[in-house]
Amino acid sequence: MMPEDRAKHRRRRGWVRARWTLFEGRMPSPSSDELCGNAAIAAEDGGSNVPGTDAALFAAGGLASPGSPPLPPGRPLKTALWFRKQCGLFRKAILTGGVIVGLLAVPMRVKAADAQKEPAAWEQQARAALERGEVAEAQNLAAQKLSDPASAAVAHLLLGVLDLRQQRHSTAVTHFEAAKALGEQREELFLCWSESLQKLGRLAEACRLLEKELEQNPSLPALNSRLADLYLALGKPRQALRYLEEVYRQGRPNAAVTLRLASARFAAGQDYRAVELLEPLVGAASSANLLLQIGKLYFRNLLYRKALIPLQRAWELSKPSYEAGMFLALTFFQLGEYASCAGFLDQIKPDAAEELDYRTLKGSVLARLGEWEGARRELERGVEAAADRADGYLNLGLFWMERGDREKAWELLEKGSWLMTPGTKVVYTFDPRQTCDGLVLPKGDVAVNKDRARFFADMAERFHKVHHWTSALELFRAALETDPRLKAPYAGIGLICPELGNPDVGRSFLAQGVDLYPAAADLRFYLGTVLSALGRHEEALSSFLKALELGGPNPPARHWLFLGIAQAAGNKEKHAEAKVSFLRAVEADPQLALAHYELGKWHLKNGDPEGAEKSLQRAIELDPHLVGAYYQLGIACRRNGKSERARELMAVFQQKKALREPSSRAVPAQDRLTREP
Repeated sequence: MMPEDRAKHRRRRGWVRARWTLFEGRMPSPSSDELCGNAAIAAEDGGSNVPGTDAALFAAGGLASPGSPPLPPGRPLKTALWFRKQCGLFRKAILTGGVIVGLLAVPMRVKAADAQKEPAAWEQQARAALERGEVAEAQNLAAQKLSDPASAAVAHLLLGVLDLRQQRHSTAVTHFEAAKALGEQREELFLCWSESLQKLGRLAEACRLLEKELEQNPSLPALNSRLADLYLALGKPRQALRYLEEVYRQGRPNAAVTLRLASARFAAGQDYRAVELLEPLVGAASSANLLLQIGKLYFRNLLYRKALIPLQRAWELSKPSYEAGMFLALTFFQLGEYASCAGFLDQIKPDAAEELDYRTLKGSVLARLGEWEGARRELERGVEAAADRADGYLNLGLFWMERGDREKAWELLEKGSWLMTPGTKVVYTFDPRQTCDGLVLPKGDVAVNKDRARFFADMAERFHKVHHWTSALELFRAALETDPRLKAPYAGIGLICPELGNPDVGRSFLAQGVDLYPAAADLRFYLGTVLSALGRHEEALSSFLKALELGGPNPPARHWLFLGIAQAAGNKEKHAEAKVSFLRAVEADPQLALAHYELGKWHLKNGDPEGAEKSLQRAIELDPHLVGAYYQLGIACRRNGKSERARELMAVFQQKKALREPSSRAVPAQDRLTREP
């Protein structure tokens, strides 16, 4: 298995994660303004007075938004007014579990027969009352018509809208069901009905409702948009993509629609197609907010070089905009261009609410420039600005950890740990040039402070999970200094050192851990992965087999997977056994994309292109970010006589590879994701 595949296995579905993110408590999802469109963006296509900045999240990891720009000029869209009249709801976005889904301001369409009908006088009166906020009058007018067969369907619809507005969702659903049973077919019914179902937590039912209606009327853009939002809320971007593509295909490619479609393409692994959409938009845009949203979208998907162009243009059009400036500075920070980062930070003037995030980033970049005293002052000012938040203490604690003052680091990190909440973030990183050179095994076996050692190790594991390699390394070292027999640091250092270019050092720490804990299956497994990376396949094979022996009756699928990789690299007899191991991995976890990938490669190497095509196609379905699978599948299709499909796959591979070429050392191990397998 190539290094890019091992890196991918460790990331699994978390590769789209900025390194500065931490303690979010969830995997990053496409952000709110990406998923539901942006009203301020829509202003470019006709005008909206709804602010379009992401006021909840800043970049992929939840850094508090630097702020929102002034409301753009212009009156509300006529379609938005129409929507408010029809649904009784202001255009809004609803935060649900980290994903925002919203009802879009798009024109409602009714059946052709209904479109020719003028609303009855009572309905017009009821809607006018609703628009004025006179709920009781609107409700009375609708209730009086329930006994009129000609008006009952519309009456139920309006009563459902009233209940939806007043958060009585169960009653609203009852009215919507009655309206449908009586023959009501307006888009308004299905939009509001699905909204109530969503509020009740019945998202799957809402999806089925809209899917059934779209089967009969597929060319309804509002329903396609709504259904896409629901699937995004369910964390199913590939299902959402189908409906967003339909909206785009129907000839509604305004900026908001294009952004939402690009965001969904990124989430579905079609990053190269997302870029195809965004590049023309960057060249044509004159709106600072639109350029900012494009830059943020690139940033969240780790395309830092591409993010620079729209962010720089957004800054020029809006400076000294705090949000545009902070995103631009953070992009330079991610690229390791610290002087440029500091230069933009000097031009930004944060207010009191923005002080913590600003001081944290500025202190972090000054540390990377070697201005230690200035870095300390900025980080301390960040703590003072928000003494009740964990962020400042954690970042300052890492600063003192890097400066070698373990006692100060301990005090600050411990205090920060008590204040941590979902959304806490760490920007500070250690010198990315740091390696494991000169790192030696600890001497002695007497614990100085077991509680402190466990704290450092727990904190290190949090950093390790988000690929803050050097920060995690220093914390693991601190843990071993206070307890040389603690297990976690041996595993952590053993895995980090190969990432930093020192696999032999990693192997020595894992071997020491195995000596101390001979029954630890995880240490045996990790040791096997490092031995395999060093080309010591027989030793790796032995280590994997021992891990399986110690792992009990149901070992993790990855243990079978890496055993198969070691077997495939061995002699002919061992190579034949690899297929069985890959099949065991697939059986243990059918959703493990790498298991299907390695099985497909095995089939291809052993003259079975049909089996290879099936396995590799499944790998891509499970993980569309697995770049090497496109290359291997292209070969399989060529051997199966599918030359056109093979050319398409090879083109996709080249496009995805070009997008992920490393732009700086600040993006960890990106080169491993792009080399040909």
